[in-house]
Amino acid sequence: MKENCRMEIRTVSLAGGVATIDRHLPPGTSVQLKLQLGMRHLQATALLRDYRSQGMAFEIVDMTLEERGKLRRLLADNLSSSSAVEELAAPAAASEVVAVK
Repeated sequence: MKENCRMEIRTVSLAGGVATIDRHLPPGTSVQLKLQLGMRHLQATALLRDYRSQGMAFEIVDMTLEERGKLRRLLADNLSSSSAVEELAAPAAASEVVAVK
């Protein structure tokens, strides 16, 4: 069964991140992420890990080399154009999530 929901990513790295999510999904749920930041789009498969005070932790478990390169460039551009404090304070991206149960 597939269901759509939205996440707002608070922190992200090449391995995963933390996001707020608009509905409860249990840890271990596999999700298809479709990230959008401005005109940039990325896709990845992630596993939801656990809830923290900041939101839901997720681990990126599958991403094509091309998509991983896009994410790496996006992260590098973000680090070079803002301070680490500003980066952590602002959401990194909006994301549409398709949960596969």
